[in-house]
Amino acid sequence: MPEASAYEQQIMKKRKKGIARLMQIAGTKSVYLIVACIIAVIAVLAQITPFVTVYLLVLVFLKTLCGYRFSGLSFRASHLL
Repeated sequence: MPEASAYEQQIMKKRKKGIARLMQIAGTKSVYLIVACIIAVIAVLAQITPFVTVYLLVLVFLKTLCGYRFSGLSFRASHLL
């Protein structure tokens, strides 16, 4: 295999990494990449929502059923109601 030229070696040294490399690969379609990342974040938040809702419902249920004051919890469901 032939050796890389000086130019190719210089490019390999200055090769971008991470997000910068991803944007370079995307080229003119980088706007689509950014929109896709934003939609992915929204999807993750939508997937977590049911778990948070059930947690808050259980807190309200226990509070009304047992009459406990959840003083140890810093986040209380009563603030959202």
